[in-house]
Amino acid sequence: MENYSEVEKELKRLTKLLNFWAHEMKANNGQVSKKEWLSKQDVMTLLNVCSKTLYTYKKNGLIGYSKLSDKVILYSRESVKKLLESHYVEPKNQNT
Repeated sequence: MENYSEVEKELKRLTKLLNFWAHEMKANNGQVSKKEWLSKQDVMTLLNVCSKTLYTYKKNGLIGYSKLSDKVILYSRESVKKLLESHYVEPKNQNT
């Protein structure tokens, strides 16, 4: 059984993700955003990573981005999806 802190951490992560999608839907009149480009904060929320980890992904070419200026970097939604898919692990067949 998972300990309490692991469950609490997962609940916080899911809450962040739900809040992100609620914000997206509110900003788009109840529709999930189809934005092609995401902000740093959007990507950090979606992947549940800190800015240092996101920087490492960018530096190592794991995630695509567009650098409009030194302070404006946008990330490709498609590259975020590809990153997630490339690390997908199939669930084990559980016969209960």
